[in-house]
This record gives sequence, structure tokens and C-alpha cells, in this order.
Amino acid sequence: MLGKTLWAALLLTVACGARAEALSDAELDAISGQEGIALGLNLYFNSVRAPATPATDGTPYASLSSCAGVGNPCHVAVQLANRTDASGEWLVFKDFYFSLKVPLLRLDVAPALSAAGSNTAYFDVTRFQGDGGTCLLGTGNCTTSYINTLPALKLTVPATTTSYNPATGLSTGYNSVELALNIGRMATEFGATGYNADVNGSFMGVRIDDNNPNSNFAGAAISGTAYLFGF
Repeated sequence: MLGKTLWAALLLTVACGARAEALSDAELDAISGQEGIALGLNLYFNSVRAPATPATDGTPYASLSSCAGVGNPCHVAVQLANRTDASGEWLVFKDFYFSLKVPLLRLDVAPALSAAGSNTAYFDVTRFQGDGGTCLLGTGNCTTSYINTLPALKLTVPATTTSYNPATGLSTGYNSVELALNIGRMATEFGATGYNADVNGSFMGVRIDDNNPNSNFAGAAISGTAYLFGF
């Protein structure tokens, strides 16, 4: 019961942006919902969030020198373990910015995992057992039939209507997930502050965007439902 109530409190806090307050197990157990929750994800890194102006949405911040040209501060770096040449070796992603959008995720509850039409042949009951083989769900409950009755958290990505014109290369409806990524240069830098260095030449660059006009995002159309259970 405690695990189920913690999930409910966490999800309500994330979805509503509200301040979480402590409730007793009895109070949380009395809470019920019918309509589910709609979630959206927007993640911007060194980039502008401007959904009302698609040509600007996902472009680099001007205050960061537009993340273009040698010497701009848009760096992300990874220090390589056990590589101590010249006081440290770094893999530096330069001229770096990206944006990720997932406009609609539907969160709901299935009263039983069987609602998913689950194939119990793939259930692994040992995942609900302690080190000594004791069933953590209660004596005699580590069976596929019992697990199939557990409530499940249901996450759904709804289907979208898509179209593509091969003559123009333009598409619509591919917006279940949208991604824009720019790594203008990748280089290996050295020293304790190699993460902020711009000394060595680049060996690679990566860019992901779209050829649709007024869009900086490459999109994908996906749909389906995932069930999380056992919490």
C-alpha cells in the first residue's frame, strides 16, 4: 500500500506543479481518480523555448553567442577515467545545444495487469522474491496468476495522423517526439579545466533537425501503451 500511495503523491506533484504535503496511508488510500493525467515534457538546453514562433523554437540562445563560432561558451564535456595526460583528458562537445519535446503522455491506472492482455509466460516471479526466496508479495503470492491481478500504472502515447510528400520532402503529424540537436565540434582537450578549453581541432560534428519550413525539430510518430506494476 505504501508504494502505491507514494506513486500517487509523486505523480500528482509533477503533473500539477503543486507543493507536496504529507498524508497518512489511510488518507491516501481514500483517494481515487477517474480521468487520468495528461503529461507533457519540454527540455531545452542552451536553446530558446518559443512554441508560438516555430522558426525560433529550439534555436540557440543569443546570450550564449548563438552557440556558433570558435570560442562560444556552449560546451558539454566528459572527463575520461584513467586518462591523465597533461593533468586530465576531456571529450568536449562544442557549439552544443538541444531541445526535446514530448507533447502528450497519458497516465492512468489499470485495476489489474490482466487488462493489458499480458502474456504470463514471460512473468519472472523470482523478481518478487527476497535473497532467501521469500515472496515479498506475501506467502504464496509469487505466482503468475497473482501477479496478473496486481494494479498497474498505465502510460499511453496516443497515435497521430501522419502524411509525407516525397516530392517536396515535407511531412505532418510526426510530433509524438520532437528533437533538435547541434554539436558543432567535438574535440579532445587537456588540463584541469579542459572542459572549457578550445585549443584542439574538431574531429566530428552532429546535427539533427528537420527540412520542414519554420521547424527546427526532427519528429517521430509513435504510439502504444506501457504498464508498470509491482510497486
